[in-house]
Amino acid sequence: MSVNSLDMKNIFTRSLLIAANFSLVLNFHFIKSFFKIEKKIDLYVLYIFTFLFSLICLWNNPLFLLSELEQICNYYTGLKFGIIYKIYSFYLLIGCLYTFLLLIKIFYNYLKQKNPLQNYSLFLIFSNLIWIFTAISDILTSIKYLNLPPLSWIGSFFVTLAIITIIVIHIEDLYIDLSKLYNEVIHDSLTNLFSRSYFEIRLNECLN
Repeated sequence: MSVNSLDMKNIFTRSLLIAANFSLVLNFHFIKSFFKIEKKIDLYVLYIFTFLFSLICLWNNPLFLLSELEQICNYYTGLKFGIIYKIYSFYLLIGCLYTFLLLIKIFYNYLKQKNPLQNYSLFLIFSNLIWIFTAISDILTSIKYLNLPPLSWIGSFFVTLAIITIIVIHIEDLYIDLSKLYNEVIHDSLTNLFSRSYFEIRLNECLN
């Protein structure tokens, strides 16, 4: 393989690892925020830890990643990795497993409370479960425990689709609420007065 091809593989592999590292923490952050889970793990610590690992990803060293090609599996060739890379991989596995348990707990709590999740919430949970399983598959393949093609892009597609769906639905809900409020609060452009005050409507809603 030419030097240019090796450089491209080197840049691509390290960039992919950094993106995977941050996507795990960002997705975990989104799940905790969306389902309003009380903070038990300091997210700032996770972001700092992720940033430090990202710096290590840029380090060309035999203990982590060396700019030499190595056959990872039958489907692709990667960079030669060392012991620190294995530790990094197990860190990602622990993060995936923790997120998996968190999603199962969320689903179980909603079933226990007999408070059915909305369709897009279920879509978010199951898309994340798919993403976790495919990510675990890729992680184990990268350290030569499995011999499978890259699969996490499938899970990433479903998670992205779920997040876009949630954003669109929330924008639509905001538009509906705004339309209802506009119908209740009629503004006279000549006198610059409202037929009913905004606070009066909100007070009636709270009382009812």
